[in-house]
Amino acid sequence: MGETPSKRRRKGRDAYCKDCDPMDFQPYKVDSWAYENYLQDFLDGWKEAEEAEKAEELEEAEESELCS
Repeated sequence: MGETPSKRRRKGRDAYCKDCDPMDFQPYKVDSWAYENYLQDFLDGWKEAEEAEKAEELEEAEESELCS
């Protein structure tokens, strides 16, 4: 049985690297029958991790301003 979309998104979140190209980390073969769908799920996970990091950075910056 293949991977579920949530597992592919988790792979994307786990592979996230700030300022890196997600295509350097995607694990799917370009010529596979489900490449586009698998890749989209992976990229969605990558974006989720990126947005979470940005939100955390913003929260830390706001806390820093309050403490100053």
